[in-house]
Amino acid sequence: MNHTTSFIGRIMTIILVFCTTSTWAQDNFLPGFYITQTNDTIRGLIHYQSWVNSPSGIEFKLESNQAIETLSPLTTREVHVKGEIWIGGTIQVETSPRAIRNLIQSPSLELSPDTAFLLVLVNGRKTLAYHRNVSKNENFYILNQGKLELLEYKKYLGPVNPEQTSPQQEIASEQLYEKEIQRYKGQLLEYLSDWYTGKEEIKSTPYSRRSLVALFKSYYRATTQMDFDIQEMAKFNHKFGVIAGVTYYQLDMFRSSGADPNLSLHPRLTKSQFTHHVGFSGGVTAEFILPRNVRHNSIYTELAYHGFTSSSYYESSNSSGEYRTEYDSQLEFHYLKLLGQYRLRQSLGKLSLYEGIGVLVNTPIIRHHETIERDVTPINTSERSYDTFKSLKPFEVGLGASLGIGGDHLSGEIRYEMGNGLSSQPGLGSLSHRASLMIGYNL
Repeated sequence: MNHTTSFIGRIMTIILVFCTTSTWAQDNFLPGFYITQTNDTIRGLIHYQSWVNSPSGIEFKLESNQAIETLSPLTTREVHVKGEIWIGGTIQVETSPRAIRNLIQSPSLELSPDTAFLLVLVNGRKTLAYHRNVSKNENFYILNQGKLELLEYKKYLGPVNPEQTSPQQEIASEQLYEKEIQRYKGQLLEYLSDWYTGKEEIKSTPYSRRSLVALFKSYYRATTQMDFDIQEMAKFNHKFGVIAGVTYYQLDMFRSSGADPNLSLHPRLTKSQFTHHVGFSGGVTAEFILPRNVRHNSIYTELAYHGFTSSSYYESSNSSGEYRTEYDSQLEFHYLKLLGQYRLRQSLGKLSLYEGIGVLVNTPIIRHHETIERDVTPINTSERSYDTFKSLKPFEVGLGASLGIGGDHLSGEIRYEMGNGLSSQPGLGSLSHRASLMIGYNL
């Protein structure tokens, strides 16, 4: 097996291990309760999935060691978990496409029945709920006389109305424009009829989560009703910190694929072993927690320094051993590394276990590589020096995986990183390997 195949194989192994072990975060039972259609309250553990699409069922168990049952929207009025309220019921869903490139010409609502749990965005005397299906269509509902009522809205393609154009304008008969059915505004005018000063604000409110929640906030403020709850939109949380640790470095040089097998290329490099290096590495970090995800998935970035020194020795001689050539190579490289990882976390009480996989780019800031060649004979010794490598890559790219444990501020992790090395000489390949033990601190 050549080194290129080995490099690809190791990358695939890391990805496979990452994908396999990421399943440890699937269970996420949190304390909560549900209310039946007969008004009974049952407390226990809810399998919280931070649902992006409205679920058709929610798993529940009374205690951690008991069997799991699936709550149905038909028999469950409300589910309360992690500060969220989910209302169950049978609803009408408007399913026509809303992306501009997919709009159709029919102005008729395309309604389809669905049985699901809806997220309550505003909970109070006037309630606003939210539904999202697998096609990413967002629909909003009001709780009117105990029933979920769809706020009707649709986008479609149609011609410009004649009254919207002036006599001087010429409109192509086949030209179509984006248009909207906005019946939800009339529904809200009736639903919020005790808001005497809100007519204009209702008429100007777009059909979006942020806008409708803001409208209901205005309603409650204007009517001096303070008994309501708002489900705020999930946001990106972020952490900034520093990280430092110890890194073990090993450089492998080899004959790269495509090299002429009849030529003896670079034996002083490919037939000698470079010494390993153990040294300091450290830098600054930024981690962005993705909103509405079960496992607290995050995007982790790091800008760090690391470096290494290494040497190799190779000797060739004639058959009698009287004449020999010695090659003494010395390397010193210092890098700025940019690392980006996708991370998964599993809560362990006040701590969390995490794993990450991502890509890295090493940019050299100091490069020194020198080989001293000595010709030794029984009579004398001569030497000369030259650059170890004829050409170097402007930067190194690679893959990095990590496994760690941490709390709110302190964390510790082990890492393995592999890069495509530093040589860009034809026929001479290289791989870099780094194993690190790192300590991090979030500010």
